[in-house]
Amino acid sequence: MSVRVVDASALGALVFGEPKAEEIARTLEDSPMVAPALIWFELASICLPKIKTHPPPGNGAGPTQLGEGDRELF
Repeated sequence: MSVRVVDASALGALVFGEPKAEEIARTLEDSPMVAPALIWFELASICLPKIKTHPPPGNGAGPTQLGEGDRELF
């Protein structure tokens, strides 16, 4: 079985449901995946402009508005 190297653009397409997301998901399924160590920074550079352009609906509650007990990410 071959190992797939995943780049940020592929993950961004999956996260944001872009047109090629289904094709990317099929390509990556059933294969072990690895990513560059900087993948989180690369993903952040994709996400930030998209979030600024299309903010989530609601009251805009962000991390600075969460209570102390609500800060756990995982």
